[in-house]
Amino acid sequence: MAANRISTLGTKQLKQEAKIAIAQAKKQGKTVALDGTITGSIDATKKHFRDSNSYNLNLLPTKYVDNTSYNNQDQTGSVLSLTSAAITADPITVTGYAIPGSDIIVNVTWPNGLTPFFDIRYGGIEHIHGQTYTIPKSAIQTGGTGSLVVTVDAVGMQPGRPWTAQAGAFVFVADWLMITYEFTDGQDLDTRTKITSPAVGGDYVGWARADTQGSPTIMTWGGDNTGTGFESVLINMATFQTAYPGQTMIVDCRGYWFQTVGVNPVTIAATLWQGGNPTQTGYIWTNADATGTLALNQILVPVTTAGQSVELGQHVGTVTYSPTSGTGSITF
Repeated sequence: MAANRISTLGTKQLKQEAKIAIAQAKKQGKTVALDGTITGSIDATKKHFRDSNSYNLNLLPTKYVDNTSYNNQDQTGSVLSLTSAAITADPITVTGYAIPGSDIIVNVTWPNGLTPFFDIRYGGIEHIHGQTYTIPKSAIQTGGTGSLVVTVDAVGMQPGRPWTAQAGAFVFVADWLMITYEFTDGQDLDTRTKITSPAVGGDYVGWARADTQGSPTIMTWGGDNTGTGFESVLINMATFQTAYPGQTMIVDCRGYWFQTVGVNPVTIAATLWQGGNPTQTGYIWTNADATGTLALNQILVPVTTAGQSVELGQHVGTVTYSPTSGTGSITF
């Protein structure tokens, strides 16, 4: 039995945490007794002191939960912000949200059993929390817009990691809805998009399929981008409501690589406009005359499906929206 008694601890997790706590204490210049007891305060004059003197278990190659080892290089999970806000990555940032009628909830899930750490900043104050944290509405402000930053630990958001950021639910009554797929590496991402409910009929829109869906046209494809950048579809809510009054649409979003498989995650975004008349520019639309705009971004798991004979490709997201109530969501 070791003098520091680590070997007597009940689980591998406790042993790992005890070992790294001792290593941290030594680098902070604290006193570590033979039995593992740590005393004293940080002392930069001690010979063992190091400027980098704090640990993060999530940065280790492997981490134990009880007696099970997890590979930190294969972390999976999602970050969910239940706000009507735009979300971007690295750090995951929620900005320009309308202050909701209830508390803002930031939820980080880590399905492989690990507990992530994330950094929430609001109102000029930094807060460190585990998986779920509720920001009371009264603690932010009573009206207007604000800014919320959620930063997952540095390992979690490195390029190519299977992390996702989910826009969650939103409320915004719109006349137009544009869905975009953005790919920053690889080459020639072919997209497939279709309103699957209600039964509008017709094929998925995208390369070698259809250019539009619905009669009269409800959804229009923005064309085939054989390089990098964007592909998109535009949905006319007035046409949809005339054909399907009071109904909620469900849009299935898919994609696959026709040529070079990309490493970076593909970003799916929904932009909603009130009023105006969208104009196509390249592979997307703009709406300079819109009277209101809501942009929602979602970071996807990297698209890995490839092949020139692939029919529908890989499911990358579902957009649900009711043009009557303005309620909607972007989910996987």
